[in-house]
Amino acid sequence: MVSLASASFSVCLFVFLSIANSQYYNSPLKFFNVLDYGAVADEKRDNSQAFLKAWEDACQWRGRSMVLIPYGTYMLRSVSFEGPCRSLMRFVIKGVLKAPTSPSLFNTNTWIGFRYINGLVVKGGGYLDGQGASAWPYNDCSKNPHCMPLPVSGDVVFE
Repeated sequence: MVSLASASFSVCLFVFLSIANSQYYNSPLKFFNVLDYGAVADEKRDNSQAFLKAWEDACQWRGRSMVLIPYGTYMLRSVSFEGPCRSLMRFVIKGVLKAPTSPSLFNTNTWIGFRYINGLVVKGGGYLDGQGASAWPYNDCSKNPHCMPLPVSGDVVFE
C-alpha cells in the first residue's frame, strides 16, 4: 500500500522534473561561433585554441548550446573536445575542417576526438579534409620504426 506522503512526493517530483525539462527545451539556443573566439578561415592558421575555447564555453553553458563553425576552411591541429557537459551538445560544421600535413603537428593518433559526452549531435553540411594523398609524403613510417602515423579521418560529410 502506497502512503499518502509517498504518493505526494512522487507527484511533486514529477511536476518538478516536468518544469525543469520544459525550461530547458523552451530556453533559447545559445550559439558559440568559433569566429567570436578568434578562428580565421584562411586554410593556414591553426584554429585549435579558438575551437577548444568555444567548445569549453558551450559545454559549461546551463541551457541549450551549439558550437558553430561557419562556412570557410579552417586548419585544425589534433584536438579533443571533452565533457562531461552541462547539457546536450550540438556541433554544427558548415565549413571545412582541414588537417595539417605534417605528422609533427599531431600529438596523438586522433585528429578530432569527442570524449565523455552524452547526447552529442554533429551535423551541418560541412566536411573534414584529412588531406589524404597530399599528407602521405610526410609520413616516413615505411623507413622509420619510431614514426608517428598520421591520424585517419576518411571522408566525413555532415548532413
